[in-house]
Amino acid sequence: MSALALRVLEAGTMGAAPDVPRPYPSIGDAVSIGAARGAGRKGYSFEGVVVQRRRSALNTSIVVRREHAGFCVYLALRLHSHDVRALRARSGA
Repeated sequence: MSALALRVLEAGTMGAAPDVPRPYPSIGDAVSIGAARGAGRKGYSFEGVVVQRRRSALNTSIVVRREHAGFCVYLALRLHSHDVRALRARSGA
């Protein structure tokens, strides 16, 4: 995809009206991510709180934090990756 086409797509998503649901979760939102990784494409679900968001539009990546058995687990991924199958967000954790 050319750089010009990416700019056109990004411009379309950035000018959304305030009452339209956000396409990307904000920091502090609780999210549930359905993803698939590996050669066999085995799926898994990861639930946690967004602690970091980088870039914008088509290059958006997030870091999600989850506590499991007394340890903090972090998952960093790009939102428009082929690995992400589903994303559900609740505002405020």
